[in-house]
Amino acid sequence: MKINKFLLLFISMFFILLLGQNVHADTRKLIIVGDSRTEDMHLTVGDSGCVWSYEVGEGIIWMKKTGIPAIEKNIGKNTAVVILMGVNDCADLWVTDEYCEYLNSKAAEWAKKGAVTYYFSITPIVESAYKPKDITNADIKAWNKAMKAGLSSKVKYVDIYTHMLAGIDTYDGLHYKEYSTSRYFTLIRRFVNGFDDMTDKTHPFYYPIYWAVQRGITDGYTGTNIFGVDDGCTRSQAVMFLWRLAGKPAPKSVSRTPFYDVPTTHPHYRAVLWAYQKGITKGYGDGSFGVDRTCTRGQICTFIWRYLGRPQPGLSQSPFADPITEAYRKAVLWAAGSRVTKGFSDGTFRDTDPCTRGQCMTFIYRIRKM
Repeated sequence: MKINKFLLLFISMFFILLLGQNVHADTRKLIIVGDSRTEDMHLTVGDSGCVWSYEVGEGIIWMKKTGIPAIEKNIGKNTAVVILMGVNDCADLWVTDEYCEYLNSKAAEWAKKGAVTYYFSITPIVESAYKPKDITNADIKAWNKAMKAGLSSKVKYVDIYTHMLAGIDTYDGLHYKEYSTSRYFTLIRRFVNGFDDMTDKTHPFYYPIYWAVQRGITDGYTGTNIFGVDDGCTRSQAVMFLWRLAGKPAPKSVSRTPFYDVPTTHPHYRAVLWAYQKGITKGYGDGSFGVDRTCTRGQICTFIWRYLGRPQPGLSQSPFADPITEAYRKAVLWAAGSRVTKGFSDGTFRDTDPCTRGQCMTFIYRIRKM
């Protein structure tokens, strides 16, 4: 009897380990090649399971002669080669031709070994604090544009420039302090391997979430590699997502707040003020916005409907089995007719249920071409 128990325990542990491996089957080991910014990153985050190759103040010559050869023995199945090079060469735009030719060739070679190659765009500098003045953000943007155009389909180009614009903290205008460096690394991991709670590419919310990440609409929870796909989406998060989708337009005035629970110091203040001024939200009758209240499914449809200018519904009758709250009726009818929402498999919409962050991002994803 004891033998059977031990055997059962062994079999159970085997399947637990096997399932754990399957959950993270898409996770690839990172091989990172870069310059002094990469050195700062390595010093900040430690090895983090990555293979590192970098040299201060170097560019294409070092990368071809030393940087890449140093890591090629590590390239194989289920690895991702991340190139963070270019800032030391970006004043000379013509060098992008050499970069692209070399990386295109190497990426094709590594693909045969089962590896994927990424080129991450050069991240911004703080020009007012950058003393040498030999490169500008205009130079960086031109470089990034040229690299994107010249890289083949074998190299996955990632525009991380716009993501790093939020909250840059440097010690000399060029090199990032610890918080920004950690965020830089987190974004790299996210673009390569995804959120820790969103690794399954068959998940219905997978592509909407990564579409949003690519466009700077969401970074997930600050300081983590978690999106919170099943967490309730707060009302302030919902309008922030729409504000970022709109390109972060400046509100008409930031001198006062229309809601007592959204002070000017709130991280979503500008988004909420913009949404109020645009007529996307009116808040509650007591003068609050409900900044930390969970957004309902009816409310998110209404926010999106108002964001698009209150288009006429294509349906006159609700296709859902449950009644729709009158305040949300036009918005939900429009959303159903426009295929922004399909409701649940039992035929209900559930307009007063909490809207999860995954659902919210999927609704927004479906209006991307409207």
